[in-house]
Amino acid sequence: MNYECPIEVMNVFDNEGYTFDTYTINILFENGDSYVVASSSNPTHPQGVWSIKENEYIVAEDLTKEDAHIGKEIDWDELPNEVKKTVLSYFDDFTF
Repeated sequence: MNYECPIEVMNVFDNEGYTFDTYTINILFENGDSYVVASSSNPTHPQGVWSIKENEYIVAEDLTKEDAHIGKEIDWDELPNEVKKTVLSYFDDFTF
């Protein structure tokens, strides 16, 4: 199945397993609402990780060495399908 990247997804980070919530996804809606999603590779698994912070936003250019746990910026297409599917289904009631 194809999980196209919504325009609301500003950027995606991968810390390559440095923490259990290896993926960080920045979401910004047209109305100004912003979210940072932290996810493991299989967030719906009983041992998976899925966490959301509202009114947060990570600016890639502002990251410092202290933010190494965020990881490197990657493309949406590099996310595991389970993460994409979970992001899309969770925010379905918003704009996607």
